[in-house]
Amino acid sequence: MLSKENRLKKTEFKKVFTQGKRLYSPFFTIIYIFNRNTNVPQCAVVVSKKIDKRASMRNRIKRRVREALRRSLKNISPHVQCIFLCKSLISTLTVEEIEQEVLKYIQRMV
Repeated sequence: MLSKENRLKKTEFKKVFTQGKRLYSPFFTIIYIFNRNTNVPQCAVVVSKKIDKRASMRNRIKRRVREALRRSLKNISPHVQCIFLCKSLISTLTVEEIEQEVLKYIQRMV
């Protein structure tokens, strides 16, 4: 689980979603902005009902992505605020595979 300081606040979510740049992967879309007011990276994970109608599956996917993000936080710039919009293929990946994908696309953010 991400620590409280690394979670994107509800008030910032809309700003990132509307003003952010986008990176596309077969497994997720990353929307991000650089905010000089933050000293730690802040992230949010979104899994829509299109991926799976069952809340338990959507929560499992969120937990896996959050764990991959937690492990990768040291590689993320401290001024980044990002949203991960998950796609349906992500449910086939393990945490390690998700972490590799996250790292690959985090490097493109810089």
